Amino acid sequence: MFESLFSDGGLSLDRLRVLVEVHYAGGIAAAAPDSPVKQSQYSTQLRELSTFFGTELTQREGKRLKLTETGVRLAELAAKQLQALSDLRAECLGRIEYRVGTGDGLLHWLVIPRLTGFTERPARVVFSTHNLRSGDIIRRVQETRLEFGIVRSDAVTSGVQSLSIGRMEFCGVIPRALCKKKPPTSIEDFCELPLAVMSTDGQFTDRIKEAAKRLGVTMNVTLACESHPQAIAAVQTGRYAAIVPCIAMKSLGPQFVEFRHAAFKPLARDLSLIWHPRMLEIRPLGPQVCEHMKATFTQSI
Repeated sequence: MFESLFSDGGLSLDRLRVLVEVHYAGGIAAAAPDSPVKQSQYSTQLRELSTFFGTELTQREGKRLKLTETGVRLAELAAKQLQALSDLRAECLGRIEYRVGTGDGLLHWLVIPRLTGFTERPARVVFSTHNLRSGDIIRRVQETRLEFGIVRSDAVTSGVQSLSIGRMEFCGVIPRALCKKKPPTSIEDFCELPLAVMSTDGQFTDRIKEAAKRLGVTMNVTLACESHPQAIAAVQTGRYAAIVPCIAMKSLGPQFVEFRHAAFKPLARDLSLIWHPRMLEIRPLGPQVCEHMKATFTQSI
């Protein structure tokens, strides 16, 4: 059986794994960054695969080596088969992993608290969390390299299924130590406080600037952060106020004051849980896990 596949050398699971890695990374250099030796090994393994199949699986595009159309077809076929083998082994070991991707703040305040309380999960299922940007989440879900993602609803594209899970509102948070006599009641007073603000989310940053311009106020940003959890960490020092998702307030004690204002309304964003329909067919317990995920995160904010 399958004599034609094994009569010649060149085909192996390791070579197919390399092909899949190169496909998803977008090239050999990206699949093995900062490792010329590994890049050379990958190049050799891909040539051996090309010889086995009797056709070129890679082609040169400028300085970059990319997969041909046949190479892409083979990589996608191999990815499915390798995933199936991985799943079978996981089932035998009693450990089926499902990956969930979203931003760092939502992992802290939404995903992890709910997954750790996910007592009704199907037997043998474990979860892993991944801190990713919306574009990466959607791409990985489309490629079935990520089973579930939580992204802005306006970022959802074709090729994935989605479920609205609610609207994430924003508020100010102030250490009581920064409130000289009483918490600020105006947006002007709030903006005069030393602020820690996330600056790596382009849409959030733009909306912050638009809101300040519309109100004619200048924000006293004294610390630029890469994530909302970093802004919360700054607040916990007692030296900064911040603008964060309201759900973050659950992680803070009574020594911090919540400041709500209409100026923060434009920052709000609708969120959706996304998954690929093919995932339900190829992953063990896929339909059951998907139903539990939808029940767990529906209107959870």
